Formats: sequence, C-alpha cells, structure tokens
Amino acid sequence: MDLNSNVNVVFLTGATGFVGKVLVEKILRSLPQVKKIYLLLRVSGKNTLESRVHEEIFGSRLFETLKAQYATTKEFLDQVVPKVVAVQGDITLENLGMSTKDTTMVQADTTVLINCAASVSFTHPLREALNMNCYGTLRALKLAQGMPHLDAVVQVSTAYVNAHMKGENVQESIYPYPLGDANQLFDRLGNMTDGEMEAYERDVALKTFPNTYVVSKSLTEQLIQGWSRSMNLPLVIVRPPIISASLNEPVPGWIEGTGTFTGPMVLCAIGAIQEWVGKVNTIMEVVPVDIVCNTILMAATQAGRNLLKVPIFQLGTSAYNPVELNLIALHIEQYWQQARISRINRVSNDIRFDLYSPTDFEIRFKKRFAKELRKSQDTNQIKLRKKLDRAYEVPKLNTFIAVDEWFFDISNTIALDEMAPMELRSGLTNKFDWLVFMDNYCRGVHEFILKDEIDRSQVIRYSQKSQQKVCTSKDDEDFVTSNL
Repeated sequence: MDLNSNVNVVFLTGATGFVGKVLVEKILRSLPQVKKIYLLLRVSGKNTLESRVHEEIFGSRLFETLKAQYATTKEFLDQVVPKVVAVQGDITLENLGMSTKDTTMVQADTTVLINCAASVSFTHPLREALNMNCYGTLRALKLAQGMPHLDAVVQVSTAYVNAHMKGENVQESIYPYPLGDANQLFDRLGNMTDGEMEAYERDVALKTFPNTYVVSKSLTEQLIQGWSRSMNLPLVIVRPPIISASLNEPVPGWIEGTGTFTGPMVLCAIGAIQEWVGKVNTIMEVVPVDIVCNTILMAATQAGRNLLKVPIFQLGTSAYNPVELNLIALHIEQYWQQARISRINRVSNDIRFDLYSPTDFEIRFKKRFAKELRKSQDTNQIKLRKKLDRAYEVPKLNTFIAVDEWFFDISNTIALDEMAPMELRSGLTNKFDWLVFMDNYCRGVHEFILKDEIDRSQVIRYSQKSQQKVCTSKDDEDFVTSNL
C-alpha cells in the first residue's frame, strides 16, 4: 500500500466496532487521498445501510473533530460522506452475505482489505467465537482472492494469541500451536456435534487458553499464514493487547463500548461492584486505540506476496512505558469517588476498586453473600441465582490479564515508526504520562459512555498524597486498594 496514492480503496469489516469506527475517522482525517472506504454492515429490522452510516458512523461524536475541519456542514457532506460506501453483509455468512452485484463492485475496486470484525466476548460458546473469528477470517480472505488490485490484507489479531506463554517474552512470530496440528484441529472442529464442541471447549481449549475469544483468535493465526500463501495474498498481522481509550486522537479519552477495563470502570462508577480479581503489581499491556489504528494503517504498507513469513506487528507498553494494575485501579477509584453522575442513579455510594487474588476473592464473596447464597438454593430463586452468578463471574472476567503477565516484543512496530509520517507513528517508545492518560480515560467514560456533562470543578486530579501511595505500593505486593 502506498500511503500517497490517490487510488487506494479500503474494504473494512467491523466498521461499527470500537477500533473499526476510529479507523474510519482516522483514514478520512489523516489520509484524505484515500479514494473510497467500503464498510461491511449488517442490516436488520427497520435499519437500513443509510441509517446505520448516518447514525452509527457520522452521527457519532467521534467525528466532531473531523467535521470541525470543514467550513460548513455542506462542505463536509459533499467532500467526506460520499467516500464512505456501505455494503450489506455479515461476516458470519458464506460469501460474507454480500450480493453478487456488491461482491463484483468491491472486488473490482479494493486495494486494501482490513479485517477488524471479531467476536470479542470472553464468554461466547466456542462454536460462535470460531464462526466469527476463524471462519469469518477465511470468508474475508476468499473475498480478497478475487481482488485484482489488492495491495494488502491486514488481519487485526490480538497479542494474547500466545496467552499460554505466561511470563515469557513473546516475539513477533507464529509459535508452534499448543493444541496440536492446527489444520487437523480445524477440520475436527468443523465436524463436531454441539456436545463434542462443548466438551472440547471445557476439557481441552480452556485448560490452555483463558477464554474462547483467545482460543479462536489463536487458531486463526495458526491457519491464516497457510491460507494466505495458498491464495497468494499480501497478508500482514497486527497484534494489539488491551485496547483502551484514545491517547490523543481524535480527542484524548475517546471511548466506546464496555470491553476490558471500560466495563469494570462503569460498574465502579455506579457503585455496583467494589471487589475485583487482580494482582496489584501486575504489569499491564494497555495500548490506546489511536496508536492501534496508526499501526494498522502503517502495517498495510509492509504487505507483500511471496514473503518468507507473514509480517507481524505487535503492540505493548511493558517494554518502554510499564504500568502496574494498582495505578490503574487506584485512579479509577479516586476519579469516581470525586465525580458527580447526573444522568443515571448510582446503585450505591460505595465506590471502590479493590483487588484480590482469585482465592481471596472467592472467600470474601462467599462470606459477603452468605445469606443470599443460602437463599438461592430454593428452587424458586432463579433470578437471585442469576444475579449471584453475575456478581461472581463479572469481577473475574479479566483475571488472565489482571493476574498473569507477558512481555510483548514490539521491534517490528517500532521499525514502522522510523518510516511513518508523524500522523501515523505509534509513539510507543515515548513515555506518555499514565496519570494524565487515566484521567482522560475516566473523563471519556464519564462523557461518552455515561453521556454525562462533566462538571470539571468536581473532578479532582491525583493529589500529591495519592501519587505517593502509588509510588510506595510498587514494592508492597500485599498492598490492596482497600487499605487506602
């Protein structure tokens, strides 16, 4: 992909997701020379392609910065909106659910295919995760096979495809698969009954990987190198870890959805959950979404056919700008203790983000809800059992990233920065201020998720005292935020 070309046409899956939407905005704002962006969108009920683009894409506050660059609304509508062309489809369906007419049009035009579509839930059944993440990728590659002008296929993966390598330095490589021959497994999974799939998920997959999302993405990476080679496709892989609110673009703290830390942050903000599973001194791998999108676009410039191996661009912060979970938890707690929320009612005024080991969390949970747990044994207490199950499971969803550690090599990604224009550099070697970032992250959740008007006079930044607590906690493995 030549960034300066005015004939580039991008086909993007997952465009209404968090990363996909930021990517659309970034292309339109920083790469105005891109000729067109095709968006694969599902349509159901009263929704139309036009309404989804109008409401979910250009109706998003994400695009306010871009709109402000144009003198009038008409100028924006005339110069920007026509570049975005929605096509009806669904990555979970054969041929991506696209019509013959749309398939022909997209294949004739596209020069860069970016596959951002994914089932990112940690709790989806394995069959569902495979259909979206593994089979969906194969369907996208088959579409790419018919693109005569294709310069790059960018597969957005995850750094946790090697989650079984706890405590290790994970290189930008495809490692031997811990569950055996990937191609044979792919064939086996395709022929399994629902019962066999459930047993495999429970007894094999989840004893190696932390959740079905990682299982499906890991298998996809194992397969995609062979698929791309047999199809002669110019593939590159981008591996982000935890994707968070934006660092700078289009505004600091932009966030959408409730994945990973955002969901727990909201639950803390409204006083719904106070205790979480996590180790205070765990080194987190958190990368802002704008850095992820810059890397995706730059990675496309490195794609090529007949390469000895697929280029992989990993992201992470532990190498140059490490941050401990405790700093993140402490800032979340302190922000929401001071912030006012006006649009929704808090469940309670008990605003805490306490961290406990898996064992301690379970002991405390059973003690805290002993009465409710006994009552839930009655056959007519179905709703209570569901509430207790959720209260028990939700704080544990991120256990694998809040307790375990990996150190992701980012050499290839850093090398991209040396050739990237300023607006597309990852900047991962620059040590951005985590306190400022977390403050913006919390403000972003406050404004964009909770839809609240921020009374900034009521939001107190880290005091010197709280910063001292963060510093002293670094050498205290027994420190938990409940002691503050």
